[in-house]
Amino acid sequence: MNIHKKRKLFSGAAALLLFLGVLLLLTGCGQKEASPKYVFLFIGDGMGPAQVHAAEIYLEAAETGRIGIKRLDFSSFPVRGDMTTYAADAIVTDSASSSTAMFTGAKTRNGRINMDEAGEKKLKIITETVRETGRKIGVISNVSLDHATPAACYAHVPARSQYYDIALELGQSPVDFFGGGGLIRPTGRNSDQPDAVKLAENNGFTVVDTKEAFLALKPGREKIIAFNERLTSDKAMPFEIDREKDDLPLSAYVKKAIELLDNPKGFFMMVESGKIDWACHDSDAGASIREVLAMDDAVREALAFYHRHPKKTLILITADHETGGLALTSKSASSKTSISLLGRQKMSMDRFTEEFIKPYFSSTQEADRSLHDLLGPIEEQFGLCVLTTDRKLILSQKAKEGDREAQIELDLSLTPQNLFELQAAFEDSSKKAFPLAIARIISAKAGLTWASDGHSALPVPVYAIGSGQEYFNGSFDNTDMAIKLAALMGVSLESPEAPEKEKSETEKTEVSQ
Repeated sequence: MNIHKKRKLFSGAAALLLFLGVLLLLTGCGQKEASPKYVFLFIGDGMGPAQVHAAEIYLEAAETGRIGIKRLDFSSFPVRGDMTTYAADAIVTDSASSSTAMFTGAKTRNGRINMDEAGEKKLKIITETVRETGRKIGVISNVSLDHATPAACYAHVPARSQYYDIALELGQSPVDFFGGGGLIRPTGRNSDQPDAVKLAENNGFTVVDTKEAFLALKPGREKIIAFNERLTSDKAMPFEIDREKDDLPLSAYVKKAIELLDNPKGFFMMVESGKIDWACHDSDAGASIREVLAMDDAVREALAFYHRHPKKTLILITADHETGGLALTSKSASSKTSISLLGRQKMSMDRFTEEFIKPYFSSTQEADRSLHDLLGPIEEQFGLCVLTTDRKLILSQKAKEGDREAQIELDLSLTPQNLFELQAAFEDSSKKAFPLAIARIISAKAGLTWASDGHSALPVPVYAIGSGQEYFNGSFDNTDMAIKLAALMGVSLESPEAPEKEKSETEKTEVSQ
């Protein structure tokens, strides 16, 4: 027997022992209360310990002006664990394989959603088994509903980029409520396939895509898809920092889902804050922090429900992986700089790129381009500024006299080295280098450093409160998340052994992202 088969057998045996251990504790120790009827699983995509801690430091500075820590609602939960995230084929996971592990209890290759490593056999999803108990299912995400993490709640595809196949499964899924983002390819790659939204309606889903229709939804209506009224070009809800007054926040979808799903049998609700990950890919600390805070607002809705049903509710907060290798340190940050500087940021780096950088490069001939043309918008949106010698002297004197605003302006001033870095990035042919340079400069001034613009192999935190909370203490693997939940909710994750049917034409042509 080769080492790979031995590893799989050992993993399966360990999973069975864990399942039986939790089940024994539940049935043999008189802890009948530790069998939650209502389960909330919040996933901060890309959220590692540093992302949480940065939000806590920022919140304290924003509320009091002092250096310190303001605990979030979810980071104050009584139970804290740590979860490893590696995939079957890589120590650094993607959202597809990690979410698969969390929802099926099985490792798979990066890019696969609820399929085995070979991409041939479907894995049973915990939502499928939970629905068989009579509990209702809710899936909420502020990115597109066919993105990897929400898709892992209902779809089975060898490649996460099979957006149309995922959309078709969405309309045939056992999920009772979908809310948040839209669909990337509802009519296929070439826009020539039957509309997946129409097919979902034919399968009994009510589809709403306005704020008015969403707020008017009442209990009793079965199977709902609620697309946010304003979506970005990638079919996601706007970043929290870009959210306009009339835009619904993530918390509104959690509140409405509770209202619609609550029933005597209970429910399972997955809520993804997917734009933490997107902000971290951009090294956008300001947007990332606000996404974490927005998720905490959404958690607060679940907490209000928990306080009404404390013995029947379990709330879990975790991540599929960490993004960016964020560290709360910077060589260039002085003792007077702080994360509070990020409060001067007015929009996400993604929006700045779309509204300022791309239009400028597309409308200006290469010979006429100058970094100076974009320094004004950079100052306006992020606070980064170029100071004259006289201005520096005036601000320095005011700062010595205790003028906080003068000190902030000094802290956000662009040094000759900063300008050199911006100029080099401005001239980079990839165009991605320039917004990344802006983001990393402001991060450094705030006391933050990014190791990369990709995922990391760092463990992610797990926070728990409610019925069965104790089973999420300590360190465990992401596959254990599904196993623990299955045992707590009294369901099985056993998958069929027979190979699946021939792949669809879409499956054959699309590849993993």
